[in-house]
Amino acid sequence: MADNKDTFVYKTFKKRNNQLVKIALFLFAFIIIVWWFLMFFKNKDNAFTFTVIGLIAIVLIINIDKIISRGFNRLDRTWGKGAKAEFAIMEDLEKIQGCKIINDFQMDRGNIDHICISPTGIFTIETKAAYGIISYRDGKLKRNGKEFEKDFLRQVRGESFFLDKLIKERLKKDYYIVPILVFANARIDTGTIFHPIEKVWVCRRGFECKVIENSRDHLNNEEINEVYSLLLGIKNS
Repeated sequence: MADNKDTFVYKTFKKRNNQLVKIALFLFAFIIIVWWFLMFFKNKDNAFTFTVIGLIAIVLIINIDKIISRGFNRLDRTWGKGAKAEFAIMEDLEKIQGCKIINDFQMDRGNIDHICISPTGIFTIETKAAYGIISYRDGKLKRNGKEFEKDFLRQVRGESFFLDKLIKERLKKDYYIVPILVFANARIDTGTIFHPIEKVWVCRRGFECKVIENSRDHLNNEEINEVYSLLLGIKNS
């Protein structure tokens, strides 16, 4: 079973959660130190006033989980949809026999959502959570007839180029990296998208598995393990 702790939204939530906890602990320690100082070295009336303020701060600390929950809800409204889509694609990829999957692989700028190393080739998969009907008209990828603000095709090609260069530099081997752009929640206009567009497969959820299974490249187990070990080592370094 895939682990959604590997998604961007969880990592962002965890990072902000840790920051919030550190701030709370620092605040608590500061209150104790100042209270002790006022109590024993300064005016006790000041110590009483500060104690009241400290109690209010402690109440806030006790309710820190509510603050964290609200923060996570904000994250979920922004990145959460994308994380859920990534998690769904992750589960699909894990069902492909013989594949090794690496999720959330960091590049110099940005990340690759999924890398699939399989007997039929190496694939980069970028997942989008957009709804609607995806088409390709006038040389542009569109949703419900409107052009996307970002050039997703260029983004996905960039990811495959990055991985291709990395493998060549480290292993001195040349593999063709197949870029796939998956719209997990959308429909694809098969009248305009029925083959790779600008060398990128554009598809709905589920079709990425067919692309991988029907690819004509061939990697043996030794090659699969070599590439997988390289990328996993880089990711974990």
